[in-house]
Amino acid sequence: MPAPSPIPTPVIAPAPTSQPSVQTVRTWIGGVNELWSDRLNWLPAGVPTGADLIVIEGSLSETQMPIMDIDFALTTGTIDIGPIKSTLKVAEGRTFTNQGTANVKGDF
Repeated sequence: MPAPSPIPTPVIAPAPTSQPSVQTVRTWIGGVNELWSDRLNWLPAGVPTGADLIVIEGSLSETQMPIMDIDFALTTGTIDIGPIKSTLKVAEGRTFTNQGTANVKGDF
């Protein structure tokens, strides 16, 4: 009878030292005014960062028209504008830089 074959030793990979970051979704609700920089115009409350998923979406009964009143750089995030009664305006003298993804179905 042949000798039993040895049981291989399992190789266990080390646990990751950090978790991948979770993208924050910020939805424009515009409850206070039209200013992008007002944290209370966003749900959850807070001014978007360049890594966020930013949603601006109107409805048949309500137009969403934020004014980007600060310089803003979309770095790794995404901005979704659109398709019904949705407009993003960049205030005079301000700059919007896009290195992320912009899905524009409304007006920009």
